[in-house]
Amino acid sequence: MEPQENIEHLWQELRKGSSVALGDIYDHYADILFAHGMRICGDRACVMDCIHDLFLDLYKYRKKLSAGVNVRSYLLRSLQRNINRKRKTREQPLFNDETSGRMVPASDPVQSVEEEFIFSEIQTEKVLRLKTSFDQLTDRQRQALALKFNEGKPYEEIAEIMNVSVETSRTLIYRAVKMLRKHFLPCLVTALYVFFRKEM
Repeated sequence: MEPQENIEHLWQELRKGSSVALGDIYDHYADILFAHGMRICGDRACVMDCIHDLFLDLYKYRKKLSAGVNVRSYLLRSLQRNINRKRKTREQPLFNDETSGRMVPASDPVQSVEEEFIFSEIQTEKVLRLKTSFDQLTDRQRQALALKFNEGKPYEEIAEIMNVSVETSRTLIYRAVKMLRKHFLPCLVTALYVFFRKEM
């Protein structure tokens, strides 16, 4: 099957509810989306979060997705909207919440603090689950993932550091992510980013 035909097939499978198709679409476009996001705002954490949100929304609203779309263009436009929305949220006036001692948006401080707490708890649980699965990988797979998600290195540089071919570096990361996905979730990128950040 030709690449474009394969993407169209995956898109149709996603619309039917396939989380595997969602993961395959992510694998195909993750690097493109990350590079596009970094050109827009240059904030790695923001871009990773927006990509994660994009794929969660794709699955959540899969029944509303149109059949005949250019998947690449759709994803790029959606990511740009997510980033712009997050930027506007960050520009909201802040006030000092005496309970938490932190600055929170003035629009709805109570809800914002509650959402932040829930998000923190979910992220902690994700990291613990990911760590358990991460320990099942080989040393080479763990090294490749660390270079990709912790240091943000391209496949060519990963290959040079690990003394393997570029294709082998891609395969190591692909198989590691595929293995983790069995125990974790289709959208893995943000969890990996959070995991390596906590390990630093």
